[in-house]
Formats: sequence, structure tokens, C-alpha cells
Amino acid sequence: MDDLETVCYISLSSSSTSPELFGDARARLKTDLVSVDGSDLEKDSRFKKTKEQVKDLIESPGKQSQLTYSQTGTEFQKKVWDYLVYSTKPGSVLSYSDIADGLELPRTSSRAIGTAVGANKLAIIVPCHRILRRDGNLGGYRWGIDLKKKILALEGYSVK
Repeated sequence: MDDLETVCYISLSSSSTSPELFGDARARLKTDLVSVDGSDLEKDSRFKKTKEQVKDLIESPGKQSQLTYSQTGTEFQKKVWDYLVYSTKPGSVLSYSDIADGLELPRTSSRAIGTAVGANKLAIIVPCHRILRRDGNLGGYRWGIDLKKKILALEGYSVK
């Protein structure tokens, strides 16, 4: 955590944080993350609060997140991620074209938006699972289509 009290990195792993939800995503996370010694973090009240917020979000993704996040990316990627975080609600879905419209970009930006979404490494916090193909199909998901279905269902979206 930095001085601004934003989440820079957090990892939760216990039997009470829905490990079955993430399943085989651990292998993917190992390639995305670098371990750091966080032994002193458990004593930090800000960390404890953030840890509880993330745990709550994982266990109840239907709630709107109140977390502040920070993720390395281009300005365009950050713009797309912020749109997903601050302009979508649990249980709702949208397409890349919808994001382009919301960001007042040409619809030809859909491919670039898809690339930005694919670079997101903060599952659930940046809710890229809410993006469907324009034809209503689920499309892809960095952590696997089965996890995408589970998260959408937990948020109250009727997965077809």
C-alpha cells in the first residue's frame, strides 16, 4: 500500500475466501505477480480493512466495490478500466461497442478496448467479466470462461 491508501497488490489465500471460485487461476496469477514479504502488513489497520473489503467483494461480487485500485498500464488502458469500475454495476453486462460509446470513442475502437481489457490483472475489482460479445455470447476471459460464468451468476446475471 502506498501513502494514498490505494491497493497496489493484495493476495488472499485461505479456505474462507472462495478458493473454488478461482480454481485453476492460481497458475495464471503466478505468471502475473511477483511475491513480496508482507509479514508486517497484518499489523497495519489499513491493510486489514482493505483485506476485508477484497474478501467481501470476492465472496459477494454482487455488491458494488468501494475499493480504490492502482494498476500499471497505458493511459488508454486506465481509461477503459476506470470506465468498467465506475460506470458499470453488478449484474449488468456490456459490449466493447458500449464501452466505446461510453468513452465517446469511435466504434472502431472496439479492438483496442478489447486489448486494454485483456491486460487487466485485477479480477473482480476491475469487472471485465461484465463484457459480453455484441451477439450476447460470453466471449473470453483471462481467468477462464467457467470463472466468468460463476462471477456473473453471483452478481445476479442470468448466464445463457
